Amino acid sequence: MNKTTKVTIYTSNKCPNCKQAKTYLQKHNVRFVEFNVEQNQRAFKEFHRLGARGVPVTMIGDIRVDGFQPKKLEHALKKKQLIE
Repeated sequence: MNKTTKVTIYTSNKCPNCKQAKTYLQKHNVRFVEFNVEQNQRAFKEFHRLGARGVPVTMIGDIRVDGFQPKKLEHALKKKQLIE
């Protein structure tokens, strides 16, 4: 398993898809850093720099997954060897 790939998730306060994405990552024992774009100005700027239009946005190394898409998350996590 690869433990060096950084996983970042951009979220907001009342986003049900954000909660699902975080739960998915936790269920698979994937460590991640959460940035709330409503509460953190730096996160808000980075979110817009990515050209994102909605949350959640999950960055798995250089792979970006917009929204809560379990199959895409699984594919990216496997590609980066974070899950089997």
